[in-house]
Amino acid sequence: MTKKTHYLLFIIFVSCLAIFILGQISSIQAQNSEGSVNIFQIDTSKFPTISFFLEARDSKGLAIQDLTESEITVIEGNTTRKEIDTLVKVEPGIQVIISYNLGPALSNSARSGGTRYQAVNETIATWVENLPPNTPDDFSLATNTGLQSIRVTDTQQFSEMLRNYDPELGTNQPNLTSLLQSLDLATDPNRNELMKRVILYVTPQLNVTNVSAISGLIERAVQQNVIIFVWLVGPANVETTNPSVVNPLKEIAEKTGGQFFVYSGEGELPDPEEYLQPIRTIYQASYLSSIIEKGNHRITASISQGGDTIVSNQVVFPLNILPPNIIVIDPKFSLDRLWQADPSNPKESVLMPDLETIEFMIEFPDGIQREIVATRLYENGDTVVEKTTPPFDNFLWDLSKYQNSQIAELVLEVEDNLGIISQSIPLDVQINVAEKPLTFWQSLLKLQLSTERWIILGSVLTTGIVLVLAIVLAGKRRNFWRQHSAARERRTDPLTQPVPIRQEISRMGNVVPGTYPQVKGQEVSAWLVPLNDRYEALRTKAIPLTRPELIIGKDSQQSGLVIPSPTMSDVHARLTRDQAGDFWLADNNSTAGTWVNYAPLSSLGCRLRHGDLVHFAKNLYRFELTNPPPDREPQLITYNNDI
Repeated sequence: MTKKTHYLLFIIFVSCLAIFILGQISSIQAQNSEGSVNIFQIDTSKFPTISFFLEARDSKGLAIQDLTESEITVIEGNTTRKEIDTLVKVEPGIQVIISYNLGPALSNSARSGGTRYQAVNETIATWVENLPPNTPDDFSLATNTGLQSIRVTDTQQFSEMLRNYDPELGTNQPNLTSLLQSLDLATDPNRNELMKRVILYVTPQLNVTNVSAISGLIERAVQQNVIIFVWLVGPANVETTNPSVVNPLKEIAEKTGGQFFVYSGEGELPDPEEYLQPIRTIYQASYLSSIIEKGNHRITASISQGGDTIVSNQVVFPLNILPPNIIVIDPKFSLDRLWQADPSNPKESVLMPDLETIEFMIEFPDGIQREIVATRLYENGDTVVEKTTPPFDNFLWDLSKYQNSQIAELVLEVEDNLGIISQSIPLDVQINVAEKPLTFWQSLLKLQLSTERWIILGSVLTTGIVLVLAIVLAGKRRNFWRQHSAARERRTDPLTQPVPIRQEISRMGNVVPGTYPQVKGQEVSAWLVPLNDRYEALRTKAIPLTRPELIIGKDSQQSGLVIPSPTMSDVHARLTRDQAGDFWLADNNSTAGTWVNYAPLSSLGCRLRHGDLVHFAKNLYRFELTNPPPDREPQLITYNNDI
């Protein structure tokens, strides 16, 4: 193959590639020219279901009617395509403001009879009168002399008011007052935030001063999303004879999405409903999102109908997804396994209980309720329970393997349908296993009889000895033994002699409750008592709470209570006392966190009660009142945005 042939093939290839690219560009431009789609007000409150409002128009600017779910596709990011689950047609209503710029030109005659003002006014009144009684629209009237009516919802009342309004056209001079008042009224909040705002501006020809001010009103109307329809009352050829007046009015109509019309008194006036019908209908769509992380996300809507595809604007919205929070209800820090009679064999003893129920609740700090797909219980790092079906509010913990006293570390885990996993803080549980009781003969061999059994054994032995002695002495002479019997009985009779009884030695000495340290000159109403690893109170090291505010941290320059632990923050938490005498504890955005009764604490804080367990990172204290109130019912403290 010659070089010339190679060159010819290269030219053909480049030409085909250019034709293909141009064809694709033309296709894209054709798609964009087929109409427009606008999505707005994205709602993630029911995530993972996301809903939004959609407004679609064809190439003529008319609303696309009768859309179906199958014709709409949502694109998350740039690749993930999601089908619409529900699609609802919505008519939120329109705020209609009739704005009359009164002037002598409106008093000119119309072919239909009467003045041009009367022809315009009757057309508008008839249109309002023929609207359905339950229309969501509201109506206002603005003129050169002020607002004549505001937000009237009764169509019959407003149409009657229009017919009864009879202004002095000859004494009014055209200006922009009514248009300015209409734009001011359009800034007020609507009954429904989805309502469109429309101004029908009826005006004669303006002077040069008024025309020059319209450019500023255009920008304001666009910012407020107000659609302006202009009816210019003047000569039929005014567009060619006076373009300097007409063009600004045309511009304000075009740039706000409205229309421009010249009424010379001849022919029919437009039906206002033809203006409003294309903007009455919007759609509310919802779909199941596949987003699994927080941050800013983008979605685009695509409509395919009749072989044409229209793509919407891309909308960015934030989504704050936080892991679910698992909270143990009434956590137990100590469990006792005792020997009890076996129900199946009463002669045997078994350790009970074998199972312990751990109850918990799950909350979503981000407020986005989601489906739970799994919960797990870890014991000393090993998975001992995993549930993948409801109910997800408890575990049955198997204790049968514990034959000796020890500490077990429990961690609860939850996983939602987005694959987000979170765990509770470790819960240390002391398991106390009682020693197995011995039988009578085992106790005798080990000399571990109880006090009662020692008494019985002593009585039996004494009785046996007495019987043996009586038989032996009965063979002796009666007189000899009669003389000596009384003496022997006095010396040996168990009924007259003290029986030595071995008392049980108490395994526990007298427990002397710990005392708080002395604080001279001050009355202390509450204390922070440190606890050791066995949750024993070290009251001699208790911290008196006498200040209105106590700062807890590891920085000795900033903290009143210094805890020299590497897990502590410089200023870890704040403990304050209010005027009612209540103590409030709040976390100071610490790294390792502050916990009350194993529930995480936020910077908003919570009120402390007598006996509350407080963790500053891994440092454990108990809040105690000097004069505590009577015992209170157990309470569940949850973690949410209000704590």
